[in-house]
Amino acid sequence: MNEYKMELSITCATGDADHFYNTVLMIAKGFEIGVLESKLGSINPGTQTPALSPVPELRKKKSLTILETSEYLNLSKATLYKYTSEARIPHYKIGSRILFNVAELDEWLEDRKVKSHG
Repeated sequence: MNEYKMELSITCATGDADHFYNTVLMIAKGFEIGVLESKLGSINPGTQTPALSPVPELRKKKSLTILETSEYLNLSKATLYKYTSEARIPHYKIGSRILFNVAELDEWLEDRKVKSHG
């Protein structure tokens, strides 16, 4: 059995624990995929490994943090904070924490869908 060791130093300047955790998780997942491909070859021959997208994983969750919602909607955290302060997006406030319900976000997005003129 081969043993792999990776040393990594990550500094989180924002002080956002969720962001730090998600960064470490994404690096770990990327490392696992890289190790598999280096031993077995490309998972889909002739194609590149797609970037790790958190959206499919986030869809499985019932509620999301501000960081997860930022990734899910592809909006900045600043925009989300603005939308929540203006009550423009459905959200829940528990103490100082802001949470978003995935089903409500999907409905909110659908309500903003622009229909084509075709």
